[in-house]
Amino acid sequence: MTALAAPDLSRPTPSFQVNATSDATVLDVAGELDLNVTDRLADCLGSELALGPPALIVDAADVTFCAVRALAISRH
Repeated sequence: MTALAAPDLSRPTPSFQVNATSDATVLDVAGELDLNVTDRLADCLGSELALGPPALIVDAADVTFCAVRALAISRH
């Protein structure tokens, strides 16, 4: 009988990093955007939008999971 390896239950820690220039603000998002972090995402987006950048770009290239709620937040 072959022993099965335990599943890897570690999850990437979500992170948000803002890089602003005179042309645009880029919000780099990484990790899992589950229901536990969607409020943080909404707060971060709201704070940046309140500053009135010429453009706000959300770079989600390093997102490993995205809950539907996070997509709904980014739509508004």
